[in-house]
Amino acid sequence: MLFKSTLIASVVAFAALSYAPSTEAHVGGIFPCPPRAPQCEPQEWQGGKPDYDHFRPISNTFASKPPKLHHKICRYVESKTLLKSAVKKNVFSKGQTIKTMYDANNAHKGGSCQWAITYDVDDKIKEPKWVVFKDIQNTCLKGVKNRSKPTIDVKLPKGIPGGKAIFAWIFNNIDGNREFYSTCSYITIKGDRKGTIKGYKPLIVNIDKKSYKIPEGMSDKKEKLVEALFANQKKKNPITVTKK
Repeated sequence: MLFKSTLIASVVAFAALSYAPSTEAHVGGIFPCPPRAPQCEPQEWQGGKPDYDHFRPISNTFASKPPKLHHKICRYVESKTLLKSAVKKNVFSKGQTIKTMYDANNAHKGGSCQWAITYDVDDKIKEPKWVVFKDIQNTCLKGVKNRSKPTIDVKLPKGIPGGKAIFAWIFNNIDGNREFYSTCSYITIKGDRKGTIKGYKPLIVNIDKKSYKIPEGMSDKKEKLVEALFANQKKKNPITVTKK
């Protein structure tokens, strides 16, 4: 009887550990603060319960199809009630340099980053117009120590439209499984609504079995492959968003 009780207790303990909130997340943005990220303050406007595994990959090349996402690339959508608070917390000016911050429990030896903006804040819009205005190819987060909080300066273009927007960071890792990461933050850009932002549509790779797969590791050949992918995306998928 004692053995049976001990066995049951052990199983229950194991199950509890298995479903406990994960603090060993991979990597994600924590400033500008995204919805439901427990690393952000204050907690009251994060949009529901904190997700302690917020920075797990959005998807990977083992997936049979892309996951269902908000705004095409976002894990969470901010509720209408909390959106008002969120856009008041993350306020920036046109041309401002944002010292973006990341929680790098596992930086995967770096990779490639893209930063994009969309003004299509309403989640009902089926085809939001994302504009990538900055990227770092191959060397993003390179040399960053695991369990650190690195920062990267990201300058907003001067002539962009003002108003509510979503700011996205997209990351494809060098080391480990072929994964796709993204963090979306709701922001306000101060100033006149009039303006133009130019760039290219996000390069989406490593998101499922059918998507293009960037090989693991780094070499001169792989660096050139990534550079060619970005060059092709910029050439074939430019995008301009103008507000009047």
